[in-house]
Amino acid sequence: NGVNPRHYLIDVLERIQDHPANRLQELLPYHWAPLAQSCGEHASPD
Repeated sequence: NGVNPRHYLIDVLERIQDHPANRLQELLPYHWAPLAQSCGEHASPD
C-alpha cells in the first residue's frame, strides 16, 4: 500500500489519543495520510 511502517506507526501513535473513536478508520493504513499531507502542506521537492 506504499505506506512506510515506521512513519505510519509514529504518526498514528501520536494522533490516536486525540482522534475521535467514531473516526478510527481514518487511521487505518489504507486510509491514512501523514498529517502534513492531510493539511494540504507538501514537502519541497528534492
